[in-house]
Amino acid sequence: DETASPALTANQSRVLQAMARFDASRLLSAAAISAEMDLAERVSERTIGPILRTLIELRLAARPAGSRSGARLLLAGRRHAAKSAD
Repeated sequence: DETASPALTANQSRVLQAMARFDASRLLSAAAISAEMDLAERVSERTIGPILRTLIELRLAARPAGSRSGARLLLAGRRHAAKSAD
C-alpha cells in the first residue's frame, strides 16, 4: 500500500518524535535534536546524522538549505510522528 507509513527503528522513531516537538520552520542540528530527547532514550549526535539521512530518503524530513544546514520534518514526517505518538 503506497499510503502506508514507513516502518522505522526505535531510534529513528525517537529522532522523529524529538523533531516533531520543534516548530516546523526551524532547521535543527543533531545537537538540538539530541538535547530534546529524553535522557533515558537519547541517542548520540553521531547516530542522529545517519538517521536524518534515512528520514530524508523516506521523505519524512528535508534539509532545505543544503546538506550542512539543519533538518526539519516535512508534513509526512509530522503526520508519522503524530500517528506513532497515539
